[in-house]
Amino acid sequence: MTKVPFILDTDTAQDDCVAILFGLLDERADLRAITMVAGNVGFERQIKNAQMTLNAAGKLGAVPIHVGCSQPMLREWVSAEDVHGDGTGGLSIDFTTTHVEDEHAVDALLRITAAQPGEVSVVAIGPLTNIATAVVKDRTFVKNVKSLYIMGGSNNGRGNTISASVSSCLCVSIVYKYLLNRSG
Repeated sequence: MTKVPFILDTDTAQDDCVAILFGLLDERADLRAITMVAGNVGFERQIKNAQMTLNAAGKLGAVPIHVGCSQPMLREWVSAEDVHGDGTGGLSIDFTTTHVEDEHAVDALLRITAAQPGEVSVVAIGPLTNIATAVVKDRTFVKNVKSLYIMGGSNNGRGNTISASVSSCLCVSIVYKYLLNRSG
């Protein structure tokens, strides 16, 4: 069976923890890295949520976690903790043995996709700040990524940040505007 290599770019709240589990436990998945981006819950909490999820799957240390953009690109961070709580329902572990990689998430995205051009996909389930930063930093990133999958939208037509937008989509529209205004 051919495995599907991908990087998960996430803001690690509840739904993202489930996505990490799929990436870790599906036999077809080859999760190369988890890259963290500012999103639904506080940034340090997001990192802990990713570490707890890896720990729950018995994979702590098996997949590198890279810390990325800790603030939105063009606006102040807005919490969606009223929807997601802390992102894990109050769970905790001993974090004294956990770590994150020294390499920034954007640099990890660029390095991993450049090492195997056209073979590694990116699944972006949070705001696209890391993705936009990677494009601005190295325009070949777009060509090196096999596929970019993004999560956005709402199942009930209501937003969790403003009435017409979920948090990730609000950030996505701002990032798209940024990229369009700066593309040549």
